[in-house]
Amino acid sequence: MGGKTYTDFSLLQKWRINCAQYKLAKSEQAASDAAKKLGFPIVLKIVSPDIPHKTDRGGVLLNLQNEAEVRAGYKKVLQNAKGCRVQGVLVQKMAKAGIEVIVGGKYDAQFGQLIMFGMGGIFVEVYNDVAWRVCPIDKSEAAKMIREVKGYKVLAGARGTPINEAALIDLLAKVSQLLIRKNPLELDLNPVIVHKDSCEVVDMRLVK
Repeated sequence: MGGKTYTDFSLLQKWRINCAQYKLAKSEQAASDAAKKLGFPIVLKIVSPDIPHKTDRGGVLLNLQNEAEVRAGYKKVLQNAKGCRVQGVLVQKMAKAGIEVIVGGKYDAQFGQLIMFGMGGIFVEVYNDVAWRVCPIDKSEAAKMIREVKGYKVLAGARGTPINEAALIDLLAKVSQLLIRKNPLELDLNPVIVHKDSCEVVDMRLVK
């Protein structure tokens, strides 16, 4: 599908969607300073319109523990993006442990904007465990989507502490409104980490 791809979290923040803390760095020193302010461990991600899938190009480095690793990592992701247009490097605080889910959307010629919710990891890769709705949805419908997926038992605490379901419902309702207002071709929030306190978007891609 054609269109311009965006990977900047600023759009989500305008909609008060909770994202993992981050700063955009355009130099090695700026990346190091950002990491110190955010706190370790750190994730580095290349920001380039030419690299929509960053992991495929070595554009993501996880669990960096100190300034030296951040400086070396900054050089590495830039080297891996050689020949591409680079807008900077996202310096992101690693999200705390939780359960991975996916929230997305796409434009359909017949139905308009559609919103999707699914379990992350093996649930979506192997079982395609997702639920779809036509936008807009309210919080009641968002709750139904969450409880519709086969992996809901995991979210409800089958393997430990239950997640903050209200935060996830709120996220889906906000994304539904974003899809209606911005009308993108595609939106992919993957992964979203959910835990007992809240949920936060760790990576995003929007095609306009």
